[in-house]
Amino acid sequence: MSDSLIINARPHLRWHRRIFSDASTAMLWGFWLWLWRPMLSLYGWLLGLHAGLQPAFLKMLSFGSPVSIEGSAVALVSTSSTLLLWSALTPQQERQPQQRQLQDYAAHFGLSEQDLLCGRNSSVCVVHHDEQGRIVRIEPRA
Repeated sequence: MSDSLIINARPHLRWHRRIFSDASTAMLWGFWLWLWRPMLSLYGWLLGLHAGLQPAFLKMLSFGSPVSIEGSAVALVSTSSTLLLWSALTPQQERQPQQRQLQDYAAHFGLSEQDLLCGRNSSVCVVHHDEQGRIVRIEPRA
């Protein structure tokens, strides 16, 4: 079992799906950076401004939107359809995790099944560890 919290399904993809995933990711990052272009140019303009703040705020308010309403709707629909296409092309994990049995836990911890059952059935149990943090014994208490 892996100790990583990040699920990485990339090694399970075929090469053409990996290339499509990388290309679409790069394209969407580029589109996102392109959307920030007006704000970056305004920021550059504000850095070069040596006048007071009032004309700068008036210029910001009159800056306007670089994309029309129709362009925004097209961007929203195309981004949504791209994400839906991307989710349809990536493989879905259908496998259910296997349920562990009592014998599996007993073998893993090096304890008897009877000790594990007593620990499960008691309302309070003390778990004793060795110096390396491994479970040595389970002490059920009533």
